[in-house]
Amino acid sequence: MLVITAFMASCGGGDADANKTQEKSTDQTETKMEETTPVKTETMEAKEVSLEVKTTGELMTDMAFEPKRLEVPAGAKVKVTLMNTAKSEAMIHNFVLINAGTQEEVATQALEAGPDKDYISENSNVLAATSMANPGETVVVEFTAPTKAGTYQYICTYPGHTAMKGVFLVK
Repeated sequence: MLVITAFMASCGGGDADANKTQEKSTDQTETKMEETTPVKTETMEAKEVSLEVKTTGELMTDMAFEPKRLEVPAGAKVKVTLMNTAKSEAMIHNFVLINAGTQEEVATQALEAGPDKDYISENSNVLAATSMANPGETVVVEFTAPTKAGTYQYICTYPGHTAMKGVFLVK
């Protein structure tokens, strides 16, 4: 009788531990699902994007945009803040979003537009643009990202600054 009681107690205890382990597994699985679901939802609902772009360099040979690559969801409302961090008076910059592969055409037409139009031409390849930012200034442009996913480009259209460019990915 003593042996049977001990045997039953050890079996019953084992079932209770198995149930606790199973409950923990279930709880962990539910927690993991809860943690991943909001991340996917936030990504899908990203309708407004704010981006900061800085200019770097004090010489024509080292001027650039930082970062050199931006990503936004297709059709998102985008706000780009361009911060001209230069100190040299020659480092006047703008941010011009264009269709990829049209840099030469846009830059040529920007020269024709001249300083009165901030070196921005009225061209169907120009999708958005800031005004010119003098050294130490910050300018902002707000626009709707293209609805067609793909690779676009951003450049500075100030004369002689065609080396300043970046990739603008629309996903």
